[in-house]
Amino acid sequence: MLTLRASGDSPLNFIRLEGGMFAGNGIRPQIQSGMDFIGRLSASTTRSFADNTGIIVSGGLSCYLGGQTM
Repeated sequence: MLTLRASGDSPLNFIRLEGGMFAGNGIRPQIQSGMDFIGRLSASTTRSFADNTGIIVSGGLSCYLGGQTM
């Protein structure tokens, strides 16, 4: 698994990209020759106000490229 995020002083620091190649599902071993890709692109930002209250806005997109066998 790999996670990418810009440095703390970058204007793109609120974006995170995560992805990895996985085999099996944690219960059964992998029975096919390929691996599955799972990825997520997310963004999160915090807005603070003068009265010490704040709002957190976040969202993301996930992707699964793989197969299932019964």
